[in-house]
Amino acid sequence: MASRYPDRDTCFLKTMNADGADSKTDGSDEDYLPDSSELSSSNDSSGEETSFHRRQALEEAEASSTDGGLNRRTHHGVSVQVLTQKGDGSRTYNKKKNFCLWCERPYSKIVRHVEAVHRSEPVVARALSFDKNFRERSVQLNLIRHRGNFAHNIGVLREGSGVLLPCKQPAKAAAPQDFMHCAHCQGLFSRRHLWRHVKRCPLRKRGGHPKPGRTRVQSLCTYATPVTPGVGTGLWKLLSQMNYDDVVPVIKGDSCIMQFGQHLYNRLGSDVGKHEYIRQKLREVGRLLLHAMKVTPLRSMEDFIRPPNFFHVVHAIRSLAGYDDKTNTYRVPLLALKVGHSLQKISAMVECQALMEGSALTVESARSFRKLYEARWSELISTAALKTLREIKWNAPLLLPFTDDVKRLNLYLLDQQREYLDGLSAHPSAKQWSMLAKVTLTQLILFNRRREGEVSKMRLSSFESRHTADLQGDVAQALSEMEKALCHHFTRIEIPGKRGRKVPVLLSPCMQKAMELLTEKRAECGVTPDNFYMFARPAALSHFRGSDCIRLYARECGAKHPEALSSTRLRKHVATLSRVLNLSDTEMDQLADFLGHDIRVHRQYYRLPEGTLQLAKLSKLFVAL
Repeated sequence: MASRYPDRDTCFLKTMNADGADSKTDGSDEDYLPDSSELSSSNDSSGEETSFHRRQALEEAEASSTDGGLNRRTHHGVSVQVLTQKGDGSRTYNKKKNFCLWCERPYSKIVRHVEAVHRSEPVVARALSFDKNFRERSVQLNLIRHRGNFAHNIGVLREGSGVLLPCKQPAKAAAPQDFMHCAHCQGLFSRRHLWRHVKRCPLRKRGGHPKPGRTRVQSLCTYATPVTPGVGTGLWKLLSQMNYDDVVPVIKGDSCIMQFGQHLYNRLGSDVGKHEYIRQKLREVGRLLLHAMKVTPLRSMEDFIRPPNFFHVVHAIRSLAGYDDKTNTYRVPLLALKVGHSLQKISAMVECQALMEGSALTVESARSFRKLYEARWSELISTAALKTLREIKWNAPLLLPFTDDVKRLNLYLLDQQREYLDGLSAHPSAKQWSMLAKVTLTQLILFNRRREGEVSKMRLSSFESRHTADLQGDVAQALSEMEKALCHHFTRIEIPGKRGRKVPVLLSPCMQKAMELLTEKRAECGVTPDNFYMFARPAALSHFRGSDCIRLYARECGAKHPEALSSTRLRKHVATLSRVLNLSDTEMDQLADFLGHDIRVHRQYYRLPEGTLQLAKLSKLFVAL
């Protein structure tokens, strides 16, 4: 009998050794996920073509699922098998029949059937090779049972009718979307209790520390399902790291949002630091669609770009951002602006997709939406949102760092650096390495007034390729003796800044000494070779965050106003003081270039008006008048 689904024997490769030895379930990675690509191999050459088409149907059914194998949409013909009771309250004997992975038929005694009929299958032969009293035999037979039921459940969801077979039958009627397949054994469990099963699943690899939280488990189980057609594995993995709530199924269930996510990933996915930005943009659009389903007739993102629904879109965004028609203000004005920009991009992508598919009606609809956007969006959304943002900044206190606090923080960092330099040199450890890395990172941000994200992401290669050449003769003649001494005192390296700009970072001798020691002790202190960051976290692939380090040492140093010591406020502080120092235009250009922005941005956003300066200078003028 030709199988409706392909041979799933290779699914067991993750849990069995190739040489037939006993697989260990207690010494590997926590986040093991079955590789869905392995499901494509088949040992049945006679039914290879049929198996291929049926495998495609299976993967399409799984891909249409947004809840870890169960479709987010309501299946009126799909139910979940439940326990039944007699009139007196006692249980009716309705033992669940399990489906055979190869025969696709239900059997009350699935183990007996597999032993009698499919003993020649490699996975069955391996399971039966263990002694009956050996735990591994039970584990592998349960896996065969779950795989057969998994194939049946996916077929039920694809056809839209039938009964789902959970591992534990609920006592009351339950909705299909309340269940999810385990990423390790493919058993169907209640979403509410899935985390408890995964914690003790015998096929879960045991190495490391388990990821906390129930939503994390659901995300991992969602990622275990086959990737949706048209979506890259990189984006699919990125989505699996999102906190699993009501928004995530909406994101994965809408093709337009997924295309938008793929567009963002193609542009920014190569930079790991941008992954959080991609998730944030997708979550904003997903929240909008979820909210629109509650307050408008809109049911998909494609409905948003249809011109007759334009005022429904406006109403959904206003409601989501907390618009008050009496005061013409928003509670969250920036959200209204952000989702408006995202809708523009989604409409452009829908138009491109429609052009490739030859759908003239959809192309015209997308173009008409953008015409409406250009004509009415500013009037209905943007003007009030921008007005609210401006009013929020009026009379807001300007928190700039005090010179005493900056001095106190700098002296505290020097003392800490000497202590950790001696500690790392004498007794190398991950803790000593981390503390010295945090102190040096904070010093670089404080001295250079650099954005914390730029310095935090500094690569080891940038430090190793730093400029060490002597001054050019023609340039040296134009410098004063003090400037020449400073050039020999400091070292300059270049790192990528905002919008791809190249920005410099100056290193003092003590900073350079600390970074050289950090580079020398990386392997000895547990920093993995794959971590290319200068300020890397030991035993991880990430880096220390500069904002966390500044916040930590600002409190520890005893500053009077530690909240004012941040990378952004330090940059605005030097820009404001440069106005008091009456720098020339050339010097202002050099300062703005060093800070990594244009002179116009420097004057408009960074050089904040100083209240004391205005009171002193302008009041004198008006009194004289």
